[in-house]
Parts: sequence; C-alpha cells; structure tokens
Amino acid sequence: MKVSEYDMPEGLFYSDGYAWVRREDHLIRVGVIDFAVRLAGKIEYVDLPPKGEHFRTDEIFGTVESGKWVGEMLMPVAGEIIDTNLPLLDKPAPVYDDPYGSGWLIVVKPDNMDDLSSLMSDPREIRTWLEQEIKATEKIKK
Repeated sequence: MKVSEYDMPEGLFYSDGYAWVRREDHLIRVGVIDFAVRLAGKIEYVDLPPKGEHFRTDEIFGTVESGKWVGEMLMPVAGEIIDTNLPLLDKPAPVYDDPYGSGWLIVVKPDNMDDLSSLMSDPREIRTWLEQEIKATEKIKK
C-alpha cells in the first residue's frame, strides 16, 4: 500500500518507532520503514547488536545514520537477536534502497509471539498513523 509517496507493504506489522516486522514462522524480521529512511536520506552507517543479545520492548537495539540524522531503533517486541544483516555494516545502502527486502536489520526470536498484536497491522490504522506522521514532519520543515 502507498501512503502519500511512501511504501507500507500490507501483511507486515508496524511500530510507532518506525520499524516494520515480518513474521517468519517462530521468528520475526525487523527493518526501518520507507518513510523514515526517505526523511533521513542516504544511509551512511548502521550499528547492529550481536547475536544472542536480549532486548525488552522499546529498548534501543541499534542506530541508522545518514549525513543529517541519527535514528535510534527501538525493539518492537521483547526477544533475543538470532541474526543480524552483517553486510549492512560495510554497505548500508540497502536500508535506503530496499528497506523491506535486502535492507532488513535483525531477526528476533520473540519472548511471546502474541506481543505482535500490540503493533499496527490494520491497513486503515497504518494509513491514519502515517498520514499524521507526515503532517507532523511537514510542520517541522516549515
């Protein structure tokens, strides 16, 4: 689905911390939404946690940086890091170029898969939320 000029694929979960979540059996894959990376511009650096580390919901697990922005990534649900997208450490461009594909950040084993229900998944809710975020950003730019 498109919201303004931003891609928000259906079938994913979204956090208000600008993360997308894709359920993959008993694991989840996490990345940054298109809106956030477009605001940031070309991504120059990514900091990711080591495998095996555990994070609580809304705890900072890494950063995504551009020339004009440093964004702290918040864990959408509590869980253990199972995998990280290590190629991004040397070449972070996919975070901007392909945020829902090769630009993913981490794979997590959630403490409780039911916690996904706290994230946005309804297309109308996602659209309304992102439209509000876009308006808030436009006010800041003025």
